[in-house]
Amino acid sequence: MLEMNQTVLPVIPLVGTVLYPGLILPLSIGRPRSVKACMAAWEAPEKMIAIFTQRQSESADPGPADLCDVGVRALVRSLTAREHSLEVVVQGIDRVRSVEFCQVDPFMITRADSLLFP
Repeated sequence: MLEMNQTVLPVIPLVGTVLYPGLILPLSIGRPRSVKACMAAWEAPEKMIAIFTQRQSESADPGPADLCDVGVRALVRSLTAREHSLEVVVQGIDRVRSVEFCQVDPFMITRADSLLFP
């Protein structure tokens, strides 16, 4: 049986990479909106972020329409700031489906359903 729980999360789009639940992945974050989204997640008590793969890698500044509908809710385990970028380590928690994007600037925020399979 499928259960759904909604959460509101900052969003990071990934190019050419897919994060799966349970996987720990180091990422270099350089896009200004993604840096802001990571910082917002890092400063929140839960340290959670939604990660979605871009449909097309050509978009340098993707919006909601450029992202896959299903992504992963992830825990930001560590964050190291560089001059104009971040080095983060994320751990996939569960799959999420974006219901709506609540905000696009200064970074994307989605309201998402967690897709839990007991």
